[in-house]
Amino acid sequence: TTIQYDIPVETHVNLIVYDILGREVTELENRYFKPGIYKTTWNGRNALGNQVATGVYFYELRTSSFSQVKKMILIK
Repeated sequence: TTIQYDIPVETHVNLIVYDILGREVTELENRYFKPGIYKTTWNGRNALGNQVATGVYFYELRTSSFSQVKKMILIK
């Protein structure tokens, strides 16, 4: 799954995947970005490297001034 996002100003970005119960599955990004368009790929694995089950997941993109949650479906 590829997640694309636009960063308008230099800022710290957290991109976290959660399961349907709101538990953190993995953290995809936790660093500073310069302005631009970025893509991050989630390989369907949790923080320990284990493959997660097919189902509904959410990702949260958070900066110091912005937060957005979107739904995605993982199909194997």
